[in-house]
This record gives sequence, structure tokens and C-alpha cells, in this order.
Amino acid sequence: MTRRIKQLVASKPFHHLIVAVIVLAGVVAGLETSAALMQTHGATLLALDKIILGIFIVEAALKMAAHGRKP
Repeated sequence: MTRRIKQLVASKPFHHLIVAVIVLAGVVAGLETSAALMQTHGATLLALDKIILGIFIVEAALKMAAHGRKP
């Protein structure tokens, strides 16, 4: 199982997905600086924040699992 996780974490599509999520996180953070947007779409932006955070947590867990007990 560790081998499969290593393959996933090392794959280009996984890397591209994480880069896209990083860019999306930047865009969402920028949009959150607008008081008008937060007033009209604040709940959606905050939900996107939580989804992005969840993706980063899963990424971190997968990368830790890929290394097993070795640091």
C-alpha cells in the first residue's frame, strides 16, 4: 500500500492538482479582501477555504504515509 501511495504522491497529475489548489487558494484569499464580495458571497468563499484546507490536509497525510516510518 505504501508503494501505491508513493506512486500517487510522485505522479505529475497529483502535483498539478496541488499546484492548481494553491493557485485557487490565492485567488480565494484575494477575493476575501473585498468587503462587498464577502457580504454577498462570504459563505461560499469560506466554504471554499474549508475545502482547500481539507485538500491540503489530505495531501500532507498522503505524503507522510508515503514515507512510512522513515523521516
